[in-house]
Amino acid sequence: MMRGLVELAKTAGDERVRSVCLIAMLGRAGVEPIDYDSAEEAANRKPTFGPSLFTTAELEQMPLIAERQGLVPRGAAETISTDQQEPRAG
Repeated sequence: MMRGLVELAKTAGDERVRSVCLIAMLGRAGVEPIDYDSAEEAANRKPTFGPSLFTTAELEQMPLIAERQGLVPRGAAETISTDQQEPRAG
């Protein structure tokens, strides 16, 4: 049976026949392909950052929180907060 599937997968002219044979061979070998589930991917997706959800005071504390969590190097929070306070020339 397996020999016939291998031969058919190698020599079949139709791509669909080859894919069905290969899936059957994987199934017999105990290695089934994983079906793609977009709902599962959406559930595992991290929420995006929305600054409009925070107050000004909370936004000013964000660089310090990021530093404490190790998301930015030490001292970077001070640089970020002073850069935001300087007026931009333009």
